[in-house]
Amino acid sequence: MSGGRREKAKIGGFSGGPPQYGYVSRDHKLVIDEDEANVVRKIFVLRAERRTLQEIADKLNETTTTRRGMAANTGN
Repeated sequence: MSGGRREKAKIGGFSGGPPQYGYVSRDHKLVIDEDEANVVRKIFVLRAERRTLQEIADKLNETTTTRRGMAANTGN
């Protein structure tokens, strides 16, 4: 089964499951989700500025919602 998934991935196919953050599945292919991709780019910029992972998480919690549309910072 995993061999089949690898082969499908080699030819650009998507075999299911939740796609990585920054991508969506359309017609069994991964396509860049520009809104999420912008968040990923922001993470790379912050890390290049030598921000800690906690600083990056705090910054994202101020401005970003989860995939389900919920505020990331719930105060838990």
